[in-house]
This record gives sequence, C-alpha cells and structure tokens, in this order.
Amino acid sequence: MQDEDGNEQVISKKPDSDSGGIKTNATTASISESNGTTVAVLVSGPGQFNRGPLPSGASATIWVGAYDDSGTIPAGLANKTLDIAITRPDGATESFSTTTNSQGGGSINYDLSQSTRNTGVYDITVSDQNDVRTSTQVSVGVDVISTSGRGGENIFVGEESTFAFFAHDGDEGTSNIDLTLRILRNGSKLTETIKTTESDGFATISFTPSQMGDYRIEAERNGSVLATEYVQAVDMIAAGDYDLRSALIGATNAYGGYLYTSNGPKANTDIVVSIYSDYSQNNLVAEQSATTDEHGFFFMEYGLPSDYSGEDLNAEAQTANGETIPLEYDWLPVNNPSDGGGETSTVQLSANTSYQHAPGQTVSVDIEATDDGNAIGGQTVEVFLRFGYDGPPVYSSTVTTDSNGTATISTSLPNNAPDGFDLEGTIGMQYNGTTYTDSVSTDIVQYDFDFDVPNAAPGESGTYSISVTDVETGDPAGGVPYHFDAVYADGQAGTFGTAKMVSGSDGTDSATIQIPSDVGFRTLANNLSRYDSDSVAWILYPNHPGTLSTSDTLVAGETTEFSFDVPSGANLTGMAFSETSYPKEKSFGTQFQGQGTFNIALPSEFSTGDSFSLTVWAVDDQGSIYRDRQHFTIDDEATTTFSIEASGETGIPSGGEGTISISANQIDEISIEKLWLDWTLTATNPDGGTISDSIANSGNLTISYGSRQNSTSPSITLSLPGRYIGGEYQFKIIGTNSDGQTGTTTATFIIG
Repeated sequence: MQDEDGNEQVISKKPDSDSGGIKTNATTASISESNGTTVAVLVSGPGQFNRGPLPSGASATIWVGAYDDSGTIPAGLANKTLDIAITRPDGATESFSTTTNSQGGGSINYDLSQSTRNTGVYDITVSDQNDVRTSTQVSVGVDVISTSGRGGENIFVGEESTFAFFAHDGDEGTSNIDLTLRILRNGSKLTETIKTTESDGFATISFTPSQMGDYRIEAERNGSVLATEYVQAVDMIAAGDYDLRSALIGATNAYGGYLYTSNGPKANTDIVVSIYSDYSQNNLVAEQSATTDEHGFFFMEYGLPSDYSGEDLNAEAQTANGETIPLEYDWLPVNNPSDGGGETSTVQLSANTSYQHAPGQTVSVDIEATDDGNAIGGQTVEVFLRFGYDGPPVYSSTVTTDSNGTATISTSLPNNAPDGFDLEGTIGMQYNGTTYTDSVSTDIVQYDFDFDVPNAAPGESGTYSISVTDVETGDPAGGVPYHFDAVYADGQAGTFGTAKMVSGSDGTDSATIQIPSDVGFRTLANNLSRYDSDSVAWILYPNHPGTLSTSDTLVAGETTEFSFDVPSGANLTGMAFSETSYPKEKSFGTQFQGQGTFNIALPSEFSTGDSFSLTVWAVDDQGSIYRDRQHFTIDDEATTTFSIEASGETGIPSGGEGTISISANQIDEISIEKLWLDWTLTATNPDGGTISDSIANSGNLTISYGSRQNSTSPSITLSLPGRYIGGEYQFKIIGTNSDGQTGTTTATFIIG
C-alpha cells in the first residue's frame, strides 16, 4: 500500500516471532455470545502501544457493553448490569459494576498509578446477570519485542548479522533496561550477553553463524524470555516481489526471482521450481527446470487450468542436487477472473464517513438508499457503531431516510475514546422482504504521522523523518515519540540501524542512518509507534541507477517495447515484471539481457484505462544493482480491430492429441464447430474465459468471456481416438461481440 507521498508500506504477519506479555499486534478487545446476547470489553489508555500494552501509571479506561446480535444488524442492549473482575499482577482481584447506557455501552476508569496496581499482566473478565462473559488481558509497563526480522527469515552462513530488541513503556522507548540476549541453535546456547537498552529503547546482538540451519535469538528480562526471533542460516536466497507472485485461474502466470549469496549473484545455477496447490505440497500444479542467468535471475511461466478449484499455491525451489532454496515469496495467491463480477442489485444501501477522527470529535455517517437509482424515501435504517471490530457499542439506533433517500447520524466520541482503534459500524434495512447492509469504518487517532524514507544510494547516509499533526486541530503536534528499526529485505533478516524521533514544536524530527553498501533491491523501516507495531514497515528503495520508459501506446494483448537506460558500459541481465488489475490479477513479465530495450506482451486481461506499475531489476558483471519502477496506463483511446485467427496441428499420431490455438481481438465469445462427436477435451487455456463443452452432443464448444476482450489467446487440446488413422480434419471458429460483429476462420488437424 502507498501513502499520499507515494511511500510504500508492507504489512507482514510472522507467526514465529513473538514477544512477552500481550502480543503487540493484538487488540485488547474481546467478545462472547450466548443466546443472542453478546458481551464485549476493550481496554485503552493514553500512550497505549498499538492497541495493546499500556504505559505504567496510565489512567486506563475499561470499555464494556452488551448487544443483541440476532437481528438484521447488532442492536445495543440498554440498562444491562455488567460485572467487571480485574485480576492484578499480584494475584488480587478487584470487582466493579456498571450499567449500560441507552446505546448499550459503558465504561469505568482504572487508575494504574495507584500503589497496589503494579506493572505486569492484568486479566479482565466482564459478565452479565446470565453469566454471559468474556475476558481479555492487557500488559502494563515495560514490554520487549523483537524488531529485525521483517525483511525476511534468512541470514547468510559466515556473515555477521545483527538483531535488535525494543523495550518500551507504552509508546515510549525505555532506556537503561538490562536484557540478557542469547543465540541458540538446536536448543543449545551458542552465545549470551547482557545489554542495556540505549536512549532509543533498543539493544542489539550480533553473531556469525558457522553452520546452516535454524537459530533462535531471544531476549530475557528478570528471568523471563520476553521476545524471540527465529532465523535460518543459508548459503543462498531467492529474492522476489509482491508483483511477481499472483496467479489467475485459466491464464498463463509468471514467477521468478533473483538468486544471490553473501558474495553476490548465484549465476548459472540449475534449479527446479515446483508449484503446489497446497501448503503440505501433496498436489503438484506445475514444475519447471531453469538455469539462473549470468547474474542470478530466473523466470518461468505456468498455466493454471480454468477448472482449478484448489487453494492458494505454494512454491518450492531446489538446486539440481536437491538443496532447498529459501524463497522470499513462496505463497502465491490465486485469483478467480469471475470475482468482482456478477449481477449488481438495483437496490443499494451505503454508509460513508471521514477516514479518521480524533477523540472528542463528532462522527457523522451519511446514509443513502436507492432502488435502480431512485431514492428510497421514508425507509427505516438500523445503525450500529462499536469500538474496534469486536468491541463494545458506541451508537445503536434507527434513522429514517428523507425524500432524497438520505439520512445522517452523528455521535460524539468521548475525549478518552480509544486512541489507535477503529470505530466500526454496520447499517441495515429490510426492503421488499430482503435484507440490505453496508459497513462503515473510521480510524480513531489523535495524531497523523507522515513518515518519509530517504532517497539514498547504498553506502550513503540516509535521513528518515516524521511530521506529526494533531488530527482535531490540524496543527503540528510536538512531543510525540516515533521509533524505527532499519532492516535488510529481499528475504534477508537483520538490522543496520535503529532510531528514536520525537516531534518538536513544528511537529517534525529526523534521524540519519548509514545505508550499507550491501543492501539489495529494497530495505525496510520497521515502524514502532502508538499506531504501528513490529508487523508494519515502510519500504525503502535504495537509489540504484536505471530509468525505465516507453514511447509506445500501451494496448492490452499487444507487445510493447520498453527502454531501460543505465550508465554506459554496463553489461546487464535482469527481469521486468508487474501485475494485472483486479479482479483478473496475475503476474507477468520477461527476462532480458543487455541494456537498451526489451519487449513485454501486455496481458489481454487488462482493460483500457487500467494502470500498472512495471518494475525492472538488473545486475551487472560487478554485482552492482540497477532498478526502476514506473507507472503506466493502458491507453483509453487505443483499440484493436475486430479479428479472429486460428491454427491447428500437423503430424498428429493416430490416437494422439491436437491443440487448436486462437488469437482474437474485440471478442465477447468464441465458438468452435464441426468437431467430431467422439473427440474429447483433455486440456484448456481459455485465457480468462469460461468453456461450455458440447462436443459429445453437437460437436461444438464455446468460450464465453462475459465482457469485451481487447485481445485474447485461448487454446484447447483434444484427444483423438485411434480409429482416426490419417487425413485432414477442418473445423470452423466463429468470434462474436455485442456490437453484432461476427468473424469466421478455420483450423485444421492433420493426422499422420
């Protein structure tokens, strides 16, 4: 995802890295339902770290509520008595009670500065009079998390790597915290050291693995292991990209990467890439052998049948001698071209609000109901708003649309509304016997952070900066902390710098970090603030040379020539890659050699007006990296002429198979006629279309697309019984579109 300045952010979830106390990427909200009644709880407080740990001494708020979840949408339950039991770290339990307000919500204040309320983990249970109960936990005081593994899970054998741990009290990094940091392999301790956190709250440990295998890096405080990072020491890594991993059903897809070691590219290496339909790798979808080029790149294309109904794909790579190659991206999400399509109801119900609000501000939700574009006036619409996805109610009522089919509800957020949580909502109505709903959401944030990464080349100093704005006033906000860990990427773990910034009176601050000379195509800045945890990072693209451009008009289904200009004299190899648009997302691209120009066939899945980002990765003989990424648009005015062409196969053996290949422009549907009734369909590549097989009944087959295809290249393979011992067999191929255009061509099989 990108911010308004074009900076790119990656959100990663890494289940094998943990921290003590409450997970920092977890919420303190919880719900439980019984017999239609749901009880909810959420804990918040000033300086809370990413909806989790609270700072010591904070004035916490425990938000509770009850609602009925059996209707069209949830409805708050007023005047419900809720009991709150809080078990402190010392084992003592405090009991409280509150009654829900007219919206179904309630709260109590819980002052953590009291002498009996120490740091540690608090268990909170909320129950109603029918013993419907829910529980949550919140960690108070200093917590420790690992921060250096977001760029990958691998380190190189024989090369020193450094890992950071962040001690924080709420959203503030904590200095002078003694941590025991240790490295373990196969459960055996290799090294251990005591480090004291610096002024930015970080402590680091470095080590050089001497053997391949799994390593564990952990941080201990006061006898308890609070944070752990798992890495694998390897001798090579295959770097990949988000745009080079998508697979589309019924289409040809691309996959590739850059194989490198601690000394640079892994050239001229024979590898086998296997793609499975399941994570357990039982069902093979495609397998190809490849050899990395002279600078470590490999690239492959594979088809995913139109009748594929499995899960997302999982990739594995090995060398020719069976050594497993760590892939940065081994999960390949599968997309269905029919997703996002289908009929749209003429009845529309919508809810909209601003994307963020500060605590204490008024939230207004605009509602509109229409039927075939006409206003639905006098319609009752139910509205339910809550803190977080599963938190307690904030607003629960009904509203009636006016003659324009619109209505607006407003509710004021408390001044202590949970900073960093969302306000989530649902609206619903019953109309002509059918239920219609829509959702609405807004961020509750006191501050807006603008984080910028440097435009620096490897080996240079880079300046990272923040600008903090008060959301309510729009003025600069001072005194707000922000921390980050600058980490390697391209499948590689480890830090190369940490920093703390605190906004001044102008709302800004900056920090300078030396960018190592050995960084790859990307690095990450792992953000740590009241709204970000160790699972959120901004991507920094080091300032590698290279300029990508084209003077061609971009047309779906046609080949475009691109130029990649670099300093003279560089002998390059590399790859260019991108991804098509939703819902027909698939990866595509090409390998190339030498500087200057290369060609890419733009997929027919594009529609005019679609935009895409094309990335080029390249390396020269010295191992230097070149990169660029530019945005392009399929030209709105560019069109192709209606046409259809087809070809068959010759030299088909008796009892063998033959393939019909078709190329068509401006087509909605393709029919193949005059096939023999005992021929059977054995393989298809409908290029995004849907096949209807009537060969056995009428000798016909149809490929339907449901919309105009600027360009498409489907193919089918047929099995021919052994009784066909020789001769020519001709069939008719007809293309049509919704403008009434029809084109006819023929294709021929020659047996023998």
